[in-house]
Amino acid sequence: MQRVATSVQSVYEQRQAADPFAQVWEEARRLRDAFADIDVELVAANMQRVQEAMRRARIGPHHFAGSTGYGHGDLGRAAFDEVLTSAVTLLRL
Repeated sequence: MQRVATSVQSVYEQRQAADPFAQVWEEARRLRDAFADIDVELVAANMQRVQEAMRRARIGPHHFAGSTGYGHGDLGRAAFDEVLTSAVTLLRL
């Protein structure tokens, strides 16, 4: 197993030497955790925004009922439009 790990490390080092962007990739690896933390915060904020928009539109199980596919008289489609509009508006505030 040690031989395989050494071989992989050797290939990595060769590629790094040949790659003009090696420093960029190394910095990206170094900053990965910081960006992951930012992503978690953004996901939480976006989820809260969408949930608030769904509360305002009073989304319920009846909005997820079947449809003819044409969108005529489709409560879910109208509610989705309202949620999307509200979520985008909240994004701009």
